[in-house]
Amino acid sequence: MPQLVELKNQSPETVVFSVGGSALHPHEHFNVPFVNELMCFTLGLTKNGKIVILVTGGGSIARIAQKDAQSVGVTHQATQDQIGVYITNLNALWLERVFEANGVHTHALHSGDILHSDIVYIRGGSEPGHTTDFVAVSHAIEAGQKIVFNISTAPGLHPVIDDKLKEDEVIPTI
Repeated sequence: MPQLVELKNQSPETVVFSVGGSALHPHEHFNVPFVNELMCFTLGLTKNGKIVILVTGGGSIARIAQKDAQSVGVTHQATQDQIGVYITNLNALWLERVFEANGVHTHALHSGDILHSDIVYIRGGSEPGHTTDFVAVSHAIEAGQKIVFNISTAPGLHPVIDDKLKEDEVIPTI
């Protein structure tokens, strides 16, 4: 299970997480213990005045849906990407509803939103050709932050979706 650790007092005002689909549902079901831990962790951050952004990935469910679509004739890459984007947004909606059901204030994040510290902002992907890591990095830049916390089984941030992704295009995480 991914580990969440306390952020130091000198952490940024806005905390951006790229939450991989592999962390949300590593198998057939959502990882409920992880989601509960993430919910408590982000709630603690907002109570300490931090602005929290969660960008959810699609994980294996998105890849399976894309592969299944391809097997029945969907060969256009942008259409396959759009299927993945919808699944990332479904994951974001699910996470948002779970948080809300447990008393955490959430809001679906859009570019240009004015952010407040008592809300957890959640979103999925944006458009074909962009990974959710790209979306997380974009929101971090928009918020003036230089750090994105990556919660995933993938070995780094993947800011662009591309079958020819090269090692130097992956931003390593520590």
